[in-house]
Amino acid sequence: VGGNIEYQNGNFYHGNKQTVLLGVIYRPNYRLTTSLNYQLNDIELRDQGAFTIHLVGVNMKYAFNSKAFVTVFVQYNNDTNRLSSNIRFRLIHRPLSDLYVVYNEVRDHLQDLDDREFALKYTYLFDF
Repeated sequence: VGGNIEYQNGNFYHGNKQTVLLGVIYRPNYRLTTSLNYQLNDIELRDQGAFTIHLVGVNMKYAFNSKAFVTVFVQYNNDTNRLSSNIRFRLIHRPLSDLYVVYNEVRDHLQDLDDREFALKYTYLFDF
Protein backbone atom coordinates (compact mmCIF):
# COMPACT_ATOMS: atom_id res chain seq x y z
CA VAL A 1 0.00 0.00 0.00
CA GLY A 2 1.31 3.43 -0.87
CA GLY A 3 0.22 6.93 -1.64
CA ASN A 4 1.26 10.32 -2.84
CA ILE A 5 0.29 13.95 -2.45
CA GLU A 6 1.53 16.62 -4.84
CA TYR A 7 0.97 20.35 -5.22
CA GLN A 8 1.87 22.40 -8.30
CA ASN A 9 1.50 26.11 -8.94
CA GLY A 10 2.52 28.03 -12.03
CA ASN A 11 1.75 29.84 -15.24
CA PHE A 12 -0.94 28.43 -17.50
CA TYR A 13 -1.47 30.12 -20.87
CA HIS A 14 -2.43 33.72 -19.90
CA GLY A 15 -3.09 32.97 -16.26
CA ASN A 16 -2.30 30.69 -13.36
CA LYS A 17 -3.02 27.07 -12.44
CA GLN A 18 -2.87 25.35 -9.08
CA THR A 19 -3.02 21.57 -9.06
CA VAL A 20 -3.45 19.14 -6.19
CA LEU A 21 -2.88 15.44 -6.88
CA LEU A 22 -3.82 12.65 -4.47
CA GLY A 23 -3.12 8.99 -5.15
CA VAL A 24 -3.45 5.63 -3.46
CA ILE A 25 -1.71 2.50 -4.74
CA TYR A 26 -2.54 -1.04 -3.63
CA ARG A 27 -0.51 -4.06 -4.73
CA PRO A 28 -1.94 -7.19 -3.10
CA ASN A 29 0.50 -9.50 -4.92
CA TYR A 30 3.22 -9.44 -7.58
CA ARG A 31 0.69 -9.80 -10.43
CA LEU A 32 -1.90 -7.11 -9.59
CA THR A 33 -1.46 -3.38 -9.03
CA THR A 34 -4.37 -0.96 -8.57
CA SER A 35 -4.42 2.77 -8.05
CA LEU A 36 -6.96 5.50 -7.46
CA ASN A 37 -6.04 9.08 -8.37
CA TYR A 38 -7.73 12.43 -7.84
CA GLN A 39 -6.59 15.65 -9.46
CA LEU A 40 -7.96 19.12 -8.69
CA ASN A 41 -7.06 21.88 -11.17
CA ASP A 42 -7.90 25.42 -10.08
CA ILE A 43 -7.38 27.59 -13.17
CA GLU A 44 -7.57 31.36 -13.44
CA LEU A 45 -7.21 32.90 -16.90
CA ARG A 46 -6.90 36.61 -17.44
CA ASP A 47 -9.46 36.79 -20.29
CA GLN A 48 -11.79 33.84 -19.57
CA GLY A 49 -12.06 33.96 -15.77
CA ALA A 50 -11.67 31.16 -13.23
CA PHE A 51 -12.82 27.55 -13.28
CA THR A 52 -12.11 24.26 -11.53
CA ILE A 53 -11.64 20.83 -13.08
CA HIS A 54 -11.80 17.55 -11.14
CA LEU A 55 -10.30 14.36 -12.60
CA VAL A 56 -10.81 10.96 -10.98
CA GLY A 57 -8.95 7.96 -12.37
CA VAL A 58 -8.67 4.25 -11.64
CA ASN A 59 -5.78 2.20 -13.00
CA MET A 60 -5.39 -1.58 -12.82
CA LYS A 61 -2.46 -3.65 -14.09
CA TYR A 62 -2.35 -7.43 -14.17
CA ALA A 63 0.59 -9.58 -15.25
CA PHE A 64 -0.34 -13.07 -16.46
CA ASN A 65 3.37 -13.86 -16.56
CA SER A 66 6.58 -11.97 -17.35
CA LYS A 67 5.58 -11.55 -21.02
CA ALA A 68 1.82 -10.88 -21.00
CA PHE A 69 0.09 -7.91 -19.30
CA VAL A 70 -3.29 -6.21 -19.31
CA THR A 71 -3.81 -2.60 -18.21
CA VAL A 72 -7.16 -0.88 -17.61
CA PHE A 73 -7.49 2.88 -17.09
CA VAL A 74 -10.80 4.71 -16.48
CA GLN A 75 -11.03 8.47 -15.91
CA TYR A 76 -13.89 10.89 -15.23
CA ASN A 77 -13.63 14.61 -16.06
CA ASN A 78 -16.27 16.82 -14.42
CA ASP A 79 -15.63 19.77 -16.78
CA THR A 80 -16.52 17.83 -19.93
CA ASN A 81 -18.71 15.30 -18.07
CA ARG A 82 -16.85 12.54 -19.89
CA LEU A 83 -15.88 9.04 -18.90
CA SER A 84 -12.82 7.76 -20.78
CA SER A 85 -11.56 4.19 -20.69
CA ASN A 86 -8.52 2.45 -22.11
CA ILE A 87 -7.84 -1.29 -22.07
CA ARG A 88 -4.48 -2.51 -23.36
CA PHE A 89 -3.08 -6.01 -23.70
CA ARG A 90 0.65 -6.40 -24.29
CA LEU A 91 2.47 -9.55 -25.31
CA ILE A 92 6.27 -9.56 -25.50
CA HIS A 93 7.10 -12.36 -27.91
CA ARG A 94 10.84 -11.61 -27.82
CA PRO A 95 12.95 -8.70 -26.47
CA LEU A 96 11.90 -5.37 -28.05
CA SER A 97 9.23 -7.13 -30.13
CA ASP A 98 5.66 -6.73 -28.92
CA LEU A 99 2.02 -7.18 -29.81
CA TYR A 100 -0.46 -4.62 -28.46
CA VAL A 101 -4.25 -4.91 -28.54
CA VAL A 102 -5.91 -1.64 -27.44
CA TYR A 103 -9.52 -0.60 -26.89
CA ASN A 104 -10.49 3.03 -26.13
CA GLU A 105 -13.92 4.42 -25.38
CA VAL A 106 -15.24 7.89 -24.48
CA ARG A 107 -18.75 8.47 -23.11
CA ASP A 108 -20.51 11.82 -22.69
CA HIS A 109 -22.70 12.28 -19.61
CA LEU A 110 -21.54 8.83 -18.43
CA GLN A 111 -23.78 7.02 -20.93
CA ASP A 112 -23.81 8.41 -24.50
CA LEU A 113 -21.09 6.82 -26.60
CA ASP A 114 -18.94 9.57 -28.16
CA ASP A 115 -15.95 7.66 -29.50
CA ARG A 116 -14.76 4.06 -29.72
CA GLU A 117 -11.46 2.81 -31.08
CA PHE A 118 -9.84 -0.58 -31.49
CA ALA A 119 -6.13 -0.74 -32.39
CA LEU A 120 -3.66 -3.49 -33.07
CA LYS A 121 0.09 -2.80 -33.07
CA TYR A 122 2.89 -5.22 -33.80
CA THR A 123 6.58 -4.41 -33.42
CA TYR A 124 9.48 -6.62 -34.41
CA LEU A 125 13.19 -6.02 -33.91
CA PHE A 126 15.25 -7.27 -36.81
CA ASP A 127 18.71 -8.61 -36.00
CA PHE A 128 21.43 -7.67 -38.49
